[in-house]
Amino acid sequence: MRFFKIYFLFILFITSAGSFLFAQSYKVAAVVKGLPGDEVVIGAVRGEKFNPADTVMPQSDTIVFEIPQGAHTGMYRIILGQSVYARVMHTAPQKIDFIFNNDSCFFETDFNSPVDSMQVKYSRENEVWFRFLKKENEYQKQIVDLRKQIDYFQENNDDDYYTESKRKEIINKYNALQKERARFIASLIKRYPKLYATKLIAVYKEPFMDGNLQEAKRKEIYKKNFFRYLNFSDPSLLNSNVYTKKVFEYLMSYADKNLDKEQQTREMNKAIDVIIDNTKSNPEVSDFIVNYLMRGFEILGFEDQLQHIAENYTPAIPCTSENKSTLQRRIDLQKMRPGSEVPDFSLTDIDGDTITLSDITNKYKLIVFWATWCPHCEQMMPKLYQWYINRDIDIEVIAISVDSDVNSWKQFVKERGYNWVNCNEPGKWNGKVALAYNIYATPTMFLIDSDGKIIAKPLSFNDFLDSVIGLK
Repeated sequence: MRFFKIYFLFILFITSAGSFLFAQSYKVAAVVKGLPGDEVVIGAVRGEKFNPADTVMPQSDTIVFEIPQGAHTGMYRIILGQSVYARVMHTAPQKIDFIFNNDSCFFETDFNSPVDSMQVKYSRENEVWFRFLKKENEYQKQIVDLRKQIDYFQENNDDDYYTESKRKEIINKYNALQKERARFIASLIKRYPKLYATKLIAVYKEPFMDGNLQEAKRKEIYKKNFFRYLNFSDPSLLNSNVYTKKVFEYLMSYADKNLDKEQQTREMNKAIDVIIDNTKSNPEVSDFIVNYLMRGFEILGFEDQLQHIAENYTPAIPCTSENKSTLQRRIDLQKMRPGSEVPDFSLTDIDGDTITLSDITNKYKLIVFWATWCPHCEQMMPKLYQWYINRDIDIEVIAISVDSDVNSWKQFVKERGYNWVNCNEPGKWNGKVALAYNIYATPTMFLIDSDGKIIAKPLSFNDFLDSVIGLK
């Protein structure tokens, strides 16, 4: 019965797909065995980011989406929902990352193993892509297992299980698998030179690491040759996760739990230098990679790495002071370090009066850039206000809203009762003060002293509490 259902859907899909080539959209259809019945989401992938575009409730085990004509070529993702295990363990939902290249697609797979069970019924791009992914998973499982055994017996010479002949057998198999994998990738590239899938596959190339060498020497070779065969000059691959995936892998190759903080900082900065130097051939790609690095280090709170990038790199794509890119703002914000003086400014407050920062005479000031539509602000501002009305420090809060709807902002502030200094600069990130302070996200805070010098740049309410400890 299932065969006839799939066959019927396939015939229906093929019949309609031809008409879609000349219509306003393309079809993406999938039959997913064991689908839990959750909402299914489709969207585009760009680096580590997923941008949802549409949601459907599946009909039994069948999903059908439409991608509009003119949508960019690249990797797209279908989020299928969470398994029972994922719900209990709070892990990521099951997903399918597929390629859209101005063609309709039809898949059949299993919810519990969407890649390994994938059968592509219609789409050369995805037939090649999933053939590679299945084989890649097999290679990696075997290679990682063999590498662990090699690492173990190199450190434990007295283990009788690993005889000399056994060790040679494992090393030879490890080396042979690496070479076989390289030949497999090369064969796909040669056979399908014009596919977008082939571009993605080419980024999976890795340096050969001889199992006869000690672990430290293999790691050294990996770091030295990682980028040797990789091409980071194609902006079309930004519409996928392959560039960010490879950059993350390279960063992790420098992680070493045996190093102290200072040593690890030096190693991570070395990795940053190598990455940026090897991804600078295309300005768009270069800025994307630097932005990705900074965003990741911001999330992790790695100030040393952020400072290293800010001091040593500038965006490859020039911009004017009136229209700074997010990357340029990230870099310039890092240069606004504790001890430096913030720009003075004048803004109109909620009552229509002009407020100048330097005229506020409190010993300390907290400048907060926020917005009524910002969910993180919604969580932080009430906590900050409760602290403010009970404060025992001579500090004033200057809350600068970047809301474009001034009336809505006024109503919001009055309803919440915030009676600190309330100003508004419409234009989101492009107001003069927002530009001067390199604002690209809300909330952003600056704790300054009476001379206008930065004491701290708290990232959260708890971070703010830590920054005011000891202030009198």
